[in-house]
Amino acid sequence: MGGELAQANIDTQGAASDEDFELSDDYAGTQAGGGTTIYRLREGIERFLISDIHSAAASTLTYSAIPLMWDHVSANPKDFSHIPGGGNVLYLDGHTEFLLYPNERFPMTKDSAYTLGRYGKPFDGF
Repeated sequence: MGGELAQANIDTQGAASDEDFELSDDYAGTQAGGGTTIYRLREGIERFLISDIHSAAASTLTYSAIPLMWDHVSANPKDFSHIPGGGNVLYLDGHTEFLLYPNERFPMTKDSAYTLGRYGKPFDGF
């Protein structure tokens, strides 16, 4: 699924990620709502995460609180890229922050470590 978008980006010198991307019929129903569209992050997406749409401050705060990408997190200290355990987090407003593990903020929480730490390797318990 992600391979299709990656190949399209190679073929179009990255332009495929400038718009929403339609997957082939091989991946029908795999996206949000059962569709075949990978939606691109864009200005205004944060409005789905704020409860008071009349507050400009809420929108600004949301930009700086939504994590987009982060280093691998795991309950196993040897899986971290940084010592002491923790990782860099990129937020919607473009700033990055280093969060120590364990933290109360996602994605460096114990719960996310137990969940996300399993991807890419067999489950071997907690």
